[in-house]
Amino acid sequence: MNDPPNRPRPDLATGPFEFHSTNPAWPLVDANDEHQLSVKIRSLPQYADRELTLHYELIRVEDGAVVGREQTDLRLSPSGDSEEIAIAASSPDQPGVYEIRCRLSEKSDRIWSRLTRSPNQLASVQTPWMVFQDPTDQDVESITWRRIGPIEPMDPSDWQRPAWMPNGATKLVPNVKRVSESLTLSPRRNASRDPSHELAPGQSMVGFLGERKPHQPYQLSITLTESTLDAAPKTARIEFASTPEFHSVTRTLTLPFGRPMDVSSDGLPAVVTHQLLHFAHDGHEFVRITNPSGDQPISIESLVLDEPVSDESDLDEHTTSRHVTLRVDSPDWMTDLNTDYMAQVAQGDYAESTALMFYLWKATSRLSTHAAWCGYDEVSVAIDPRAWIATPTSAQANAAPGPLWLGDYIEAAITAWSASGSVRVTPRRPGRPNLDEAAHPGRLLHLETGAIDGQASMKTSLRFLDSCVQSPAQGVSIPARELPLALERSFRETIHHYRQTPIDATPVSSSADVDSDYVHVLVTQTSPAPTPDQAPSSDQAPSADQPSPIRLTVINTAPWTSQVKLQFSTQQIADCSLLRADDTNAIVQATGVANTRLLTVAPTSIVRLQVRGETDPIRLVAWQGNMVGGAETLKRLKAHVGEVVGKIGTLALPDDYIELTNGGFEIEGQVGIVGWMHTQFPADAVTLDSSESIEGSHSIRMTADTASAGRIWLVSEPIPVPRSGRLAVSFAIRANKKTAEADPNASPILKTSATTAPHKEIPRHRVRVSLEGNRLGKPVRISTEFQVPCDGHWQPRHVVLEAEQIHREEMESVRLTIDSLSPGKIWIDDVHLHDRFPTGAERTALQDKAFLAIQGLQRGNLKPAAGLLNNGWSRYLMARSHQRGTPPSDSATGNSSPAAGVVHHSGTVPTPTAGHADTMAEPHPKRESVADRLRDWLPKPIRF
Repeated sequence: MNDPPNRPRPDLATGPFEFHSTNPAWPLVDANDEHQLSVKIRSLPQYADRELTLHYELIRVEDGAVVGREQTDLRLSPSGDSEEIAIAASSPDQPGVYEIRCRLSEKSDRIWSRLTRSPNQLASVQTPWMVFQDPTDQDVESITWRRIGPIEPMDPSDWQRPAWMPNGATKLVPNVKRVSESLTLSPRRNASRDPSHELAPGQSMVGFLGERKPHQPYQLSITLTESTLDAAPKTARIEFASTPEFHSVTRTLTLPFGRPMDVSSDGLPAVVTHQLLHFAHDGHEFVRITNPSGDQPISIESLVLDEPVSDESDLDEHTTSRHVTLRVDSPDWMTDLNTDYMAQVAQGDYAESTALMFYLWKATSRLSTHAAWCGYDEVSVAIDPRAWIATPTSAQANAAPGPLWLGDYIEAAITAWSASGSVRVTPRRPGRPNLDEAAHPGRLLHLETGAIDGQASMKTSLRFLDSCVQSPAQGVSIPARELPLALERSFRETIHHYRQTPIDATPVSSSADVDSDYVHVLVTQTSPAPTPDQAPSSDQAPSADQPSPIRLTVINTAPWTSQVKLQFSTQQIADCSLLRADDTNAIVQATGVANTRLLTVAPTSIVRLQVRGETDPIRLVAWQGNMVGGAETLKRLKAHVGEVVGKIGTLALPDDYIELTNGGFEIEGQVGIVGWMHTQFPADAVTLDSSESIEGSHSIRMTADTASAGRIWLVSEPIPVPRSGRLAVSFAIRANKKTAEADPNASPILKTSATTAPHKEIPRHRVRVSLEGNRLGKPVRISTEFQVPCDGHWQPRHVVLEAEQIHREEMESVRLTIDSLSPGKIWIDDVHLHDRFPTGAERTALQDKAFLAIQGLQRGNLKPAAGLLNNGWSRYLMARSHQRGTPPSDSATGNSSPAAGVVHHSGTVPTPTAGHADTMAEPHPKRESVADRLRDWLPKPIRF
């Protein structure tokens, strides 16, 4: 455990009571800590020389049980102080959070006090006592789930509460012991309805979860059917409540989903299962699924509830050196893991400090359950003590400010409580680096579609799968905005398989090196030894007369279903089965040949299987992977690649972020420019111009002379930081025409026998574009500079600044600033912001992937095409169904156009590089990529 905080605990937090323990780490101590806790009264001279009574109670917050109670008579000194009074000889024997309640009252007749219920209270205090267990060294084990049953749709009007009549009144009903046992109504009106349930836009489905064990984890599996590949992304709102009318919703989450890509089955309906981790509330519980879409239906195939099984263990679980680290950027993880305790804690009337520390303990403890469910073994969580320590509520309007002293204990408490769990938890304050990022930058895996939403399904990426083969010793780190409590089942299985793949697994080359290089097979020759609680069984562990099995890890990095033909060294195969019997990512089949098996693997997934010979040790002799669907799948693959290539140009000008006011300067105001501040002197330095514009009827004219150059600026109103963490700026710009003088020192463009013409350089106007704000209280500027040719022509709107890594947790808002750095006039119009876009580097990488995919398809190599379709921006382009069927943009065919953001003449504005904080250097010229150099070689239909 970390050393206790050095800052002394202020007396005002518990005044006029002063607590003292012989353990300097109090109030954060070990269970059964044999250090005495005492209390004394300070500074109550108004009650001096009076007989008083100190009442002490110790309450366990988890269940509200009183685990300690003392009552002591005392008399205060003339200064209002008392002697130390021992209230506890040791700390509680169970870890958790307890509340100390001390109450000082005048000594009175106990019988009379009970009759009048008048304690005559003089002072009181409530404060937490945090208890932890000794550290343990254990690995994260996955949870075994057992199906309880399907959750059927019900009509809330049919629901009859079992407690509609008190059980004590059942004596009025003949032959009935309990009304709830005899008068039950089916929650479902029509039991013969179709098993699938379609929700029209705005429609909801209600299901009854039953009365489960309070605060225990359960898994809710939602299986949905998606028929078309190009359908718009959908969402489902999932709510939990204690009544079918959902008057008081206890938990809400939003589940985005869509059809998973499988090129081999584009024309068939796809079934995808999402799983939710849910901690049951007390009493009856209902779930409601709502389709919030305005025009898209949702088809629910099934809704199934699972419970954890504590008496069963997975023989495949074992300690492994592969690591998966989850990074949670939002501090809301503490609330997300405590929804089932909110009402109970509120009814207990606990102090704010006690409730906060209880939520922190319970959330930290439950991270072990979440890690076992999700599949990671390390987690870095964001903490925000000042946000957690709220101001007094309306009911406590006259109370003191929040318990700020707790901020010194939060990190130490998380470390102490997590030390006894199976997952390593690292608390991270805002602005501090993430776990191991500085030491291991290669470990951080940024999913190509950006950080995931905590309440959404995560999508696997090509690099995550490849890390199994290329960097087995490093592990991966997955960033998440919020704690993921809903995941796609196939991805959960992939994470578990990745962690359980031994680090010494040996890659085996395919017998067809090129055709199936999107599939990888790793072999482990020895099985892990069973743990003490996993006794070997006759059919799953080798005995003295059975050979040891081999374990295969098969990785399919392609976005299509693949079949892998496995050939072994013996025809006597006793067992060839998946290590997870319920694995939905693979099927093992016999081929008719004794020494071969056929494994069908889902797109972008990892599966593991165990193979054992009957009498002799077995080896993998050869394997070969093939695309399911053959020529038809290959045809669809080429169509997808062509679609991505044709739409790459549309990424140059992405969709707008609508938080900018008056970007077109068309809104007229009485004073100044609506939505903007600007230089006020000279008076005409920044002004609206109705005679010049590229869109609408107005633009902004910025005028500077030699003396004011660099001091002419335009600043927007505050702009909320987008959820994506990215922000780009685009606008159209024009510089006043200037006459250039010949430069006698310039090199000639063309030499002839007659004359040598001097080179005339077109003057340029320097402009700086910045995004400025405060990050964690410190000013930061993300900026770039570029030059505009002074030729009098409008430069079409294009992206001039790209900013990344701007997070809501660190910056509330930013301002857009445009500075004129050279003497002369410039006009600016049609200013736009964008929050979802690929950076210049990502666009270049995507173009390179597109070229390699086309080249690979021509040569029969499918791996580059798999890499292209696995790219997050490729998926984004294909998901934009409203653009399906549009012809490639000009940039896709190699020609220029305003839409492409490129102008091919002497006044070209350099393509900006991504902005850098506190940087105002000239942008580097764009290097010509492989795709740029070879674009003209390609036939027109597939140019990009």
